[in-house]
Amino acid sequence: TAVITEREECLSIKGLRCEVCYRTCPVIDKAITVENYLNVKTGRHTIFEPVVHKKDCTGCGICEKACVLDSPAIVVQPLQPPTESWYEG
Repeated sequence: TAVITEREECLSIKGLRCEVCYRTCPVIDKAITVENYLNVKTGRHTIFEPVVHKKDCTGCGICEKACVLDSPAIVVQPLQPPTESWYEG
């Protein structure tokens, strides 16, 4: 599932209205939605924060590949880390 791992680097969370991860998601408005709230720094502008919904994310990685940052702010991670006994035999 996708996770926003670099919140302090995400352009949308910085208030720059990027939303590339949201717009490229094949499950738009389900796997990734955009929540908006007042920017407390300016008191006037709105921040549009991408929010990943794990139950709807397919883990396709399109959002991660589309992120415009050199080191993507959103990455796909496994739902559960593999365990030693995941494969027997």
